[in-house]
Amino acid sequence: ATGFASCLLGALALCAPTLGSIAARVAACCAMGSFVLSALEPRPLAPRLGAAPDSQQEPTGSEAPLQPPARLAWLRPGDVKGLRFLLAGVAGLGAAAGAKSAALYVLPVHELAEAFSAAHDFAGDALHAHAAKLVLILIHTQPPLGYLGIAYLRATQRRKNMLISVGPCSVAGKSEARSFVRAALAFVAMVAVPYALQRTAGEAVSALALGRFTAGCERSLRVGAALADGAALRAAAASERTVEEHALALKSTLVSCTKLLERKIFSMPKLALLPAALARHPRLVALTLPAILILDGMQARAVSTLTLRAEAVNVRAKALNSKRSRVESHDAGHADQLRRARALPLAREHWSALSAEAEELAVLSTALGTVRSWMRWLYWTDGLGPSLEVATAFLLEAGHLDAADVHVYARALEDAVDALLTRSRAGTELARIGTDSGKLRALAASIERARAGEDAGLGLLSCSALPPTPSNLMG
Repeated sequence: ATGFASCLLGALALCAPTLGSIAARVAACCAMGSFVLSALEPRPLAPRLGAAPDSQQEPTGSEAPLQPPARLAWLRPGDVKGLRFLLAGVAGLGAAAGAKSAALYVLPVHELAEAFSAAHDFAGDALHAHAAKLVLILIHTQPPLGYLGIAYLRATQRRKNMLISVGPCSVAGKSEARSFVRAALAFVAMVAVPYALQRTAGEAVSALALGRFTAGCERSLRVGAALADGAALRAAAASERTVEEHALALKSTLVSCTKLLERKIFSMPKLALLPAALARHPRLVALTLPAILILDGMQARAVSTLTLRAEAVNVRAKALNSKRSRVESHDAGHADQLRRARALPLAREHWSALSAEAEELAVLSTALGTVRSWMRWLYWTDGLGPSLEVATAFLLEAGHLDAADVHVYARALEDAVDALLTRSRAGTELARIGTDSGKLRALAASIERARAGEDAGLGLLSCSALPPTPSNLMG
């Protein structure tokens, strides 16, 4: 019911964009209410997969009466149902009230909006249609690839489980290596190769659409904005960065935003597996998931500090490299003047100072990047991995998973944590997007100021015809 309601609300938001905020709040209310209602349902644990049926089991579902817990023995059975609905309603209203604030806090909405606005300054209103076409292509390619990825992960886990069962034939329960070889060849032929072909085709379509989108935006900056008029060309020439650097900044911004969105769309099929399992096991949500989020938040804060420092160093390094390139081009073009003025030692000293400073910034940027990479690797290996295994152990204990689904749900939990901590995990990309967007907005502002100054100058040079007098008339 929640999924159907979410689909209807999503269609409503697409048909009427002005109602998108209301639809999102109602969807959050339905999701949180149904989650709490399912989590508080007083029913026995499901039997473990593979367990022998027990004829003495108590009736479940509609046959089992709702009995209050021992701590709530003073409640009547009918009051338990009312309490469940009351708590679900309160949770749903709370989710609806805080849906927008939570989304803005968790998701990098402001950064993506700033990047889109910076690109809109050069591409104009045509950017809306091209961006909508790109998103539509991603929606048609990434979710199907996500579903194929789920089947691929399950087949991979079953193959790995078969490897564990290989052993001496004298040991009970062990199989020969030949059987595993046949299973591995069948996996490659029936699963790996078709998945690789389908994944390659889907990613190629997405990459082609992204390439055409970025190429059009770059062309708008180079031809439509920088060469729009004389004022725009003068502003681009007076900038500290070349038109090529601004075009690369625009392309980097658009590619980073699209890849970030593409990863989230690709992970949606795996995220859809979690609500049912988490609702049947609320202890996982109450204990394990917050611990994972806290651990990830601490790691993200440390990495974010290094990222901001590294991004500041990179900005200084790019500006210095641009200055050095200009100085070298100028001195190379005026080599004869420098030789006649005997200024070669001065030029050599200037070049050496710029090179030393650039090398120092490059070494510092490399060191910060190395430390950041090691922190991430250690966290993923020794921090997040064991945490996800603990969450998977709870699901296995409750009988909600079998051996083939371990890797699938581990990846789903990882994608859920990644979605909740998008802003902190993508700190490097978001910092680069903010820097490049600032460069583009500065260029757009310079062009507007140049045009305004040119218009003001033209307004001062007004011409009017002189009144006819005998002194200015010929003959």
